[in-house]
Amino acid sequence: MMSSLCKLCILCVSVVVGASLSLTTEAQSAQSLHRELLTASERRGKEIFLRGSSPSGNTIIGWMGELSVPASNLNCSGCHGMRGEGKTESGITAGNLTWPNLTKPYGHTHPTGRKHGPFNESSFIRAVVNGVDSNGNELLAAMPRYKISAADMADLIAYLKRIDSDLDPGLTDSSVRIGLVLPTEGALADTGAAMKDVLSAYFDDLNNRGGTYNRKIHLRIGNVAQTLARDEQVFAFVGGLSAGADSQLATLARNEEIPFIGPSTLLPHVESPVNRYLFYLLPGIEEQAISLVNFAATQPELQNASIAIVHNGNPLGIAAASAAQRQAKKIGLKQIDTTGINNLKNSGVKAVFFFGNGKNNQIFFAKPKRITGARTSSFSAS
Repeated sequence: MMSSLCKLCILCVSVVVGASLSLTTEAQSAQSLHRELLTASERRGKEIFLRGSSPSGNTIIGWMGELSVPASNLNCSGCHGMRGEGKTESGITAGNLTWPNLTKPYGHTHPTGRKHGPFNESSFIRAVVNGVDSNGNELLAAMPRYKISAADMADLIAYLKRIDSDLDPGLTDSSVRIGLVLPTEGALADTGAAMKDVLSAYFDDLNNRGGTYNRKIHLRIGNVAQTLARDEQVFAFVGGLSAGADSQLATLARNEEIPFIGPSTLLPHVESPVNRYLFYLLPGIEEQAISLVNFAATQPELQNASIAIVHNGNPLGIAAASAAQRQAKKIGLKQIDTTGINNLKNSGVKAVFFFGNGKNNQIFFAKPKRITGARTSSFSAS
C-alpha cells in the first residue's frame, strides 16, 4: 500500500513539475526561489485576471459590442498572457498589462498608430469600463468593455502592480523545491518515517540520474505545511499524511496556489467548485464504503436480502456508514434499522457492514454468528 501510494505520488509530481518547467523561462526561475506572498487583495485580483471570476461573489460581465457574456469567457489572461506580458493573435495585439509598462512616463505608440500617455489608476479603470485609453481614444473593438465592481477593480489593479514579480515559488534554473508534510510524533509517526524514506530514496536516485528538465529535486520535509510554504517556498507538495488537517491543507493549496499531490487520508476534502490545486490519488473511507455496498449487491446469495450498517460513532465510522447508507438506498438494498451491534441478533439481516476500529472489528469478525444469530456476510472498510 505504501509503495503504491508513493509511486502514484512520484508519477503525478513528475508530470506536474515537468509540465510546469517546460513553460518556465530561465530568467523567471532564477528569480523565483524566494518570493513575497500575495496579499489578500492581490490574490483576489489574480483570480479575476486569470479566470474572470470574483472571489467576492460579484458578477463580472464583458461586453463585445451589444453581446454580453460572463467575464470567465473573456478573462484578461486569455488575450494578454498569463503574466500580462501581452501577445499577438490573428494580427491583433493585446498589450502588456504589467504596471511598469502601463505607467511608463513616455506613454505608448501602438501598431495601429494610436498614441497616448501613461496610465494611472483612474485612466486604467476608464479603459476597462469605457474602452478608451488615457488620451480618450477608442480602444480596438476586440477589447471587451467590462461591468465590474469598484472593489473587484481595486483588487485587479493591486494584482497588476505585482504581476511581473508573481513568479512560481521554489524554482531556479537548476533546482525545484518539493514539500513533504509528515507527522513526527503520535500514532502515525512510523508511517510518516516510512514515507519519508521511500520518497527521499526515489528523489536521490532521480537526482543521481540528472534530475528532471536538468533540475535537481530538493525535498523539504516538515510537520507544518504553512511553514514549508512560507519559509521554504516550495513549488508543490507531494505525498505526505494529511489526516486530521485536510480542510486546512485544502485552504492553503487554494489560497497560495500550491499543488498538493497525493496526500494520504481517509477523509479527502471535497469542495465546490473543485479545488484545482488538490489531487487525491487513493479513495477515502466513503469511497471504500460505497465500493463495498456495490460489491455486496453483485453477490447472488444477497439478492433481495436485508442488510444492516453499523458504526462505532467516531468520525471515520460515521462517514463510512453514511456513505454506505446512501449507496444502499440508491441501488435499492433493503436496510434494517439498528442502533448498534448489540441489536443485530435475530434481526434477520443477511449482510452486515461494520465500520469500527481494530478492536471492534476483531470482536465482531471473530464470531459474527454469535452476534447476529445466523450466518451472515460481513463487510468492513479500513
